[in-house]
Amino acid sequence: MAQILEIPYDLMIVRKIKIPYNPEAGFGAITSDGTIIFNETLLQHLQLSRNQIDKQVKQTRQNIEERIKLYELEERKLDVKEKHVILVDDGLASGFTMIAAIKSLKDQDVKSLIVAVPTAPDSTISRIEPLVREVVCPNIRTTPFAVADAYKHWYDVDDKEALQILKNSRFYLGKKKN
Repeated sequence: MAQILEIPYDLMIVRKIKIPYNPEAGFGAITSDGTIIFNETLLQHLQLSRNQIDKQVKQTRQNIEERIKLYELEERKLDVKEKHVILVDDGLASGFTMIAAIKSLKDQDVKSLIVAVPTAPDSTISRIEPLVREVVCPNIRTTPFAVADAYKHWYDVDDKEALQILKNSRFYLGKKKN
């Protein structure tokens, strides 16, 4: 997207806080700057103990710290104050990772926010729309689904491939200048 629009981009690490017995699902999200949100409705339903919640939050924070180091983000802060920002993801399920990212960026005084995703359920779009200037999503589904279901050839991009993509990208702001 950055290449087509010829605009710079950067990374924001956001991870879901996984349900202990169902790691594909989450009950909240944390961003690399420490912003944390919970899906309070789901948490009430799950009836997790404070200890279970704290353990999952700690594990998520550790995962974020590992990613910050791997992607060499320790010394960099997102430069978003008074800027127009487009948040991009490969798709939304519940939308809580996106909501955490939105909250984090709003706390950094962005000028405006647009969310651009290829696919999401309509209920998630409805949850996100009031929080941003615009949501762009060409494939809105009427029922909840796994994001991978919207792709013909889905696979998780591993860290090695992601780092190579970033290295080869002329628009990535984190690229080391030689």
